[in-house]
Amino acid sequence: MNTISGLYLRFPGAILILAVAPVGVLPLAAQTKTAATLSASATNVTVSQTVTLQAQVSALVQQPSLPPPTGTVTFIAGSVMLGTEGLRADGSSQLTVQFPSAGVWMVQAVYVGDTTYAGSTSQGVSITVTLATSSVSSVQASPPNPAAGQNVTLAVQVSGLAPLTKVTPTGAVAFSDNGATALGTATLDGTGAGQITVTLSSGTHVIVASYSGDANFSGSSSPPLTIVVQGALTTTTTTLSVNPSTVNVGQSVTFMASVSTTGSGGVSPTGSVTFMDGSTTLGATPLTGTSAMLSTSSLAAGTHNVTAVYSGDSNFSGSTSSAVVVTVRASAGVSLAFSEGAGGLTLTSAVTINGNVTPTGTVQFTDVTTGATLTTTALVNGSASVTLNLLPAAGDMIQASYSGDANYPSSTSATLPLVVITSGFSANFSAFAPDEFASIFGASLAATTVSASQLPLPSTLGGLMVAIVDASGAAHVALLAYVSPTQVNVIIPGDTPVGPATLLLNGPNGATFKVSITIASVSPSLAPVGQIIRVHFNGSQDLPVPTAFFDATTQSWITVAIPFGLSSTDTLYLVLYGTGFRHSHSTVTCFANGQLISPFYAGAQGTFPGLDQINLVIPPFLRAAGAVQVNCGADGQVSNPMNLIFQ
Repeated sequence: MNTISGLYLRFPGAILILAVAPVGVLPLAAQTKTAATLSASATNVTVSQTVTLQAQVSALVQQPSLPPPTGTVTFIAGSVMLGTEGLRADGSSQLTVQFPSAGVWMVQAVYVGDTTYAGSTSQGVSITVTLATSSVSSVQASPPNPAAGQNVTLAVQVSGLAPLTKVTPTGAVAFSDNGATALGTATLDGTGAGQITVTLSSGTHVIVASYSGDANFSGSSSPPLTIVVQGALTTTTTTLSVNPSTVNVGQSVTFMASVSTTGSGGVSPTGSVTFMDGSTTLGATPLTGTSAMLSTSSLAAGTHNVTAVYSGDSNFSGSTSSAVVVTVRASAGVSLAFSEGAGGLTLTSAVTINGNVTPTGTVQFTDVTTGATLTTTALVNGSASVTLNLLPAAGDMIQASYSGDANYPSSTSATLPLVVITSGFSANFSAFAPDEFASIFGASLAATTVSASQLPLPSTLGGLMVAIVDASGAAHVALLAYVSPTQVNVIIPGDTPVGPATLLLNGPNGATFKVSITIASVSPSLAPVGQIIRVHFNGSQDLPVPTAFFDATTQSWITVAIPFGLSSTDTLYLVLYGTGFRHSHSTVTCFANGQLISPFYAGAQGTFPGLDQINLVIPPFLRAAGAVQVNCGADGQVSNPMNLIFQ
């Protein structure tokens, strides 16, 4: 059989070796279909327990002559990647995980396939993660034997029971008196403690604290505490002042409380003053003489009504001041994101606020690496987007800066390295097709430079993993051919549905790069070099001749002149290589200087993942045509031009 010899293609960051199929219709060995199943060691657990996931991959039709499946299985839950494990000799793969929160998790196992077996995805297994049990301590009262009208601090501690003893409950506890009267609600602090200050009338009071629960714990209640309140103490009056009364977020304010008495007989009050922002405790300070002071810079944006609560002592009743109003002006934060589409590269910035007035003003996008201002655009409903005509260099650090307005101060986003995804053979990024060879350009994408050493290509390389998350939230793991700090070559997963999607690259040291893209059925792109094969009338053929060679000095492809020859009985064949063609719904067509040439084969090249091949008979009208541009397309999409010279 006549064959075409191997061909070397050079691309940025790597040399791609292509094994070329025979001239004519290229028969491809079909992969054996597989079925992936998934089981779990438990389907009902608490938030702290682990679950062992067991995947099993087998051929749909058993063929004893075939080797067992190899490769990897990725376990996913929606768009969350739980982990990747290799297949064992018996076709099984196992991963032990701990789910981070309560809820119902739908888990699937994705087998990527190998040279013999096609990939497959298991059925979903529903795993229910339930809340752990909480415990509320006995209520502690201070003082334990108060007098009527005296301030009483009621405090509890909420803890998690086994197996979730190392996680602190959050949320609030509500205190009630005699099962009916609501005394108040306290927000739990970082240790799970909560307290309120109240005054009780004389008599017997039964106090219970009820915890409402949170994302990890169910609710619970304390044992009842009985307090017997005695007769009234000497009354006090607490006054409060603040300086300053208007600040920006993060600035310090100082509260000064003063406690006065009547008929004290020369005895001064003791104890402490607790400063309250509504029901939230800002802090407590012991009395010095008759005064107590507290400074804080932790007030959130908005209006705060702050009171001072004197605790009282064995001689004096507690008292609460009138509220002072503190106004804290809001702050603004700025985000930055990248997306690609038919219009080009789009930069999007959103101004996030902790106020309730929509921000106005402008956002300026800057290439921090070069110092150049890319563009400035006005906010619309708190966000700004712009599509760039002239792209910064991939890897340049980009930043968004908000101008501020009358309600919000100026602010800047974190700097992000520009990440650009293009077809493997052109600068096209309007859309990407399933099984297309694509390149990701940026900075600090990987910690080292690694090329895949054998087929099938791996799903992790150099500590890197790339996934395409479709519009439904399902993750599709990409195969990797080459990774480096500035470039990653991937194969778009063949099972990715058309429509909007997000490319996620999990880089070194936990860094995650995210770019919005579009998936289409085709995204045609031609390589800059092909092959010419001359076949004589007797069936013999000359060695294949490349249409171009790579100039290492200029880092460019130089087109080689192709002699048509004098014999009228010879047939010239043109073999083109590209990507993004194989899933077309219409017939692939090619044009040479605008004149139609119909391929007799267009489809997968069959050896290297993502590579497509197009075979053409060169028509006589190209004899001595000189410089010729060839492009190919399908489904209304046209590839980049490829340059040829015919003598």
